[in-house]
Order: sequence, then structure tokens, then C-alpha cells
Amino acid sequence: MMLFSQDFDFGEPLAPEPVSFSLEAPGWQYLWIFLIVLTGLILVVQFYNYQKNAYRREAIEIIDSSQVSLSEKVRLCNLQLKKVALRTIARTELAKSSLDMLKLLNDRISKSLFNEKDLEIMQSVNYGGDLYDENELKDHIERVKYWIKNHKAL
Repeated sequence: MMLFSQDFDFGEPLAPEPVSFSLEAPGWQYLWIFLIVLTGLILVVQFYNYQKNAYRREAIEIIDSSQVSLSEKVRLCNLQLKKVALRTIARTELAKSSLDMLKLLNDRISKSLFNEKDLEIMQSVNYGGDLYDENELKDHIERVKYWIKNHKAL
């Protein structure tokens, strides 16, 4: 019991020396260099992706800027779709039957976008048939533009 009743004198508390805050310290210089290099790297990657996706912007620009009839615009959409598909899908895979083409196109996007109706529209418009109403053709054009913008490139 005697041990706990004694007063212990530890003396003055030992504190570390104050650290000066200065932006000229090496750690801050490394941080600034790291941030500058990181910003430059991000800009280079963004520019690379911008250049890599130029074909998408060009295809959409061609479709949007055309001042032709709706059936001609669908033909133009189909042409641009095939050009973009040739850039992203191997020619040997794309040269298979048209049903496989729809499957290949749907495999390159997160959700199934094209269906048998789109295949019929592509074929009928290419061969001169105007069997579909204006809304169906506009929906097809929008699906083609969506695929061009959002497909997964290799």
C-alpha cells in the first residue's frame, strides 16, 4: 500500500522541438512536383482518349449534318454504323451473316440495343422499301447514334 501513496515526480514534460512550417521544405517540393506530373499525365491521357474517339464524333457529325430525306438518313446511318463497326470489330467476324452482325453489335454495348426490327429496317431501306413509319425510322437512327457513341472499342 505504501507504493501507491507516494508522489511521483517526473519533472518537466519533454516536448519535441517545434517544427517550422515552410513551403520550401523538401516534402512540399516533392508534393508539388508530384501534383504537376499527375496533372500532366491526366491531360495526356484525356487528349489521347479524345484523339482515339475522333471517329465517333465524325460519324455522329455526318449523321446529324445531313439534310436528306428520312430514308436516306437511315441509309447514311447504316453506312456509318458499318464503318464504325469495321474499326472496332474484326472484318472476318463482321463478314458473317446479318443476324450475327446484330449479335456482334449488341455484344459491343452494355445493353442489348438492336433487334430483328432493326435488321428489317436496315435491309428494307437499303433495298428501296419504305415499309416503316417515321417514328420507327427515327428510333432506329437514335439507336445507331447511341451505339456509335457508347460501344466498347478494343
